[in-house]
Amino acid sequence: MQLTSDGHRPYLTAVDTVFGNDVDYAMLHKIYGASPEERYSPARCLGAEKRKMIGNPKTKHISTSFAERQNLTMRMHMRRFTRLTNAFSKKVENHVAAVELHTMFYNFVRVHQTLKVTPAMAAGVTDRLWDVADLVQVLEDWEALRETEPQFEPEENAIGGGWFVRVTFPRRRASKCPLLSVSTSARAHRAEAYRRSRGLLSGRGMAGRCLARRLGLCRR
Repeated sequence: MQLTSDGHRPYLTAVDTVFGNDVDYAMLHKIYGASPEERYSPARCLGAEKRKMIGNPKTKHISTSFAERQNLTMRMHMRRFTRLTNAFSKKVENHVAAVELHTMFYNFVRVHQTLKVTPAMAAGVTDRLWDVADLVQVLEDWEALRETEPQFEPEENAIGGGWFVRVTFPRRRASKCPLLSVSTSARAHRAEAYRRSRGLLSGRGMAGRCLARRLGLCRR
């Protein structure tokens, strides 16, 4: 496995603690010029230096473009990640719920232009296009599987020391969502994705508000 990070020094300790020598790790150190006079403008990037830190990473694969693209997608889809605003999460629970909702929507509901289907359909996790109502159904099925109150177990951080509390929910049986099935027909995937992109599938409004209320993202 090959891993690339930027020049942030704490990554050195983190990668060594988690992976040891079982990874090909490189740093992409970006070189910036003088800070501009504008208060919030970023400094100009003059170049980048590739540094091999652990193992033998391939030079042509040393890049942070995929991670940066994912960061941009999250910032564009979630107002909570927008800088210099008061839209940030006021509670960590709400922040986690917002990220989970974005991840499910991104992988199961949103049709990607390059794939022509959702990532979940392309990976064979499901054989049809989901709607927000399906996300609500998954949440309700998960809640029905909970048997008792959550269990809290203190554990020590693997990186940097300190402690955290792990929360687990006991279940009556193994969780298997009926909405997840093996992919069948690529032609059907494209047809349904086309209908979805043309706006022929609807009925997401009330389901979306219901899901937001359950996740604690809104009161009404």
